[in-house]
Amino acid sequence: MDARLGYFAALLLLCTSAPSYAQQGGAQATSRNFVAIASSPQLAQEVVQTAELMRRDLAMRWLGRELQPWQSPCPIRVMSAPNRGAGGKTTFTFINGTVTGWEMEVEGSRERILDSVLPHEITHTVFATHFAPIGKPVPRWADEGASTTVEHISEKSKHDQFLVEFLSNGRGIPFATMFTLRDYPRDIMPLYAQGYSVASFLIAQGGQAGERRFIAFLEEGLRSEDWVRATENNYGYPTIGKLQSAWNKWVGNGGGPVDNYTPIALGLTNRRVASLDQNNPQGGNVQPASANGNGFLGQEGQAGPSSVTRAFGSPQSLGDPPSYGANQPGFYQQQLELNSGSQAASNPMQNSQPSVVPPIRMSDSGLNPFNPNR
Repeated sequence: MDARLGYFAALLLLCTSAPSYAQQGGAQATSRNFVAIASSPQLAQEVVQTAELMRRDLAMRWLGRELQPWQSPCPIRVMSAPNRGAGGKTTFTFINGTVTGWEMEVEGSRERILDSVLPHEITHTVFATHFAPIGKPVPRWADEGASTTVEHISEKSKHDQFLVEFLSNGRGIPFATMFTLRDYPRDIMPLYAQGYSVASFLIAQGGQAGERRFIAFLEEGLRSEDWVRATENNYGYPTIGKLQSAWNKWVGNGGGPVDNYTPIALGLTNRRVASLDQNNPQGGNVQPASANGNGFLGQEGQAGPSSVTRAFGSPQSLGDPPSYGANQPGFYQQQLELNSGSQAASNPMQNSQPSVVPPIRMSDSGLNPFNPNR
């Protein structure tokens, strides 16, 4: 469920609209905001109904309000089979403070499409719609991490399990690097596992309004491009390194409740973060990472080795993990649909004025990183 971003100063190619999917054959079902094309009328109807429900509920969960109807519906191409790997792809364009050109593909078993793939992909659309007026896409770690928190536990547990492997063999991403990434690193899978864990850690600190606090944090960071200040204002950690150290201790000590890892508990500050309006808190349970072992990323952003004595989840329930690697054919092929241009070169870790961003094409095209067919 990867997303590829590009900042360009030139031509925008509008994406294919819903009728092009219908021309490929299959049953079609339509709702206010979605058009599903599937192998059967029943499945197509289930998908649009679930998509509308998720769009409403996830917007309430993250934003505290429902979204306005989109100007045109989002087409969803459904590829379902009992043993098919779960994954999804969503493509859209930011332009003039709005989102256009929706396209979505979902695949997997019926169950995983409805309880994992659609929630993940629709969270991307909720974020895109909400942040469009800012004119900047959500940082990759935060967008993928937040979207993963709404998946089924069977999918989240895979990220939990692999996080231990990535951190213990030196593939963890120091926060000072992760917070500045505008695109995906070549070694992309650690970004998923770590992004999910960090998002869970921060969301848990917001209590009932955890998701909404996370949105406020992203809003401030995107507007100011000062992620240090956004982190301190919304979570109380005075530096990105202090946040990493707290998360590192939390993961190393087995995850679970975050009370002992807040800035106040760690003696980093005496100031409590102002609470959000509680009119419509939609917290939801966050599944934290859990592992034994300390020092995964070291202190203050220095990557270092560690020992892990217990893996996340139940390996027996996950089966043998697929082989993967940065150069594996078919994984995370960049799908940019604009003519070439230059990437914006601002550093969101520094104090700076937000840059002017031309139309952005986003393709959530990697599907599930655990899908061996990709």
